[in-house]
Amino acid sequence: MPTPTEAPSRHDESPDERDEAARRYADQRRAFHGHVGGFATGMFIMFAVNLVTNISAGSADEWDAWWSVWALLGWSIGIAVHGFVLWLNRPSDASSTPEEIAALQQRRTRRDDSGEN
Repeated sequence: MPTPTEAPSRHDESPDERDEAARRYADQRRAFHGHVGGFATGMFIMFAVNLVTNISAGSADEWDAWWSVWALLGWSIGIAVHGFVLWLNRPSDASSTPEEIAALQQRRTRRDDSGEN
């Protein structure tokens, strides 16, 4: 058993714990991809609104009129931090693609149905 100052080794985990960690990571990665999609969509809309209002006001050539740059900067930092946290939480022994998660769940179901421990 690891002492309180030692991190538990991935080799000490049971297959069920590794499967659960891989499933949680896949869910986190899916959420991150959703946030990136929302970021791209939101930034496109903000830039389009900013462009239209700048053209109609005749200020498209003025740097001060491009407020969407500040939204891009702030939101990009948030996405980068989310990606970094996701990267830090990745399992070391699995890439956790949806296909791998499905295969792990099928193996678990077959093992449970056959009565193996």
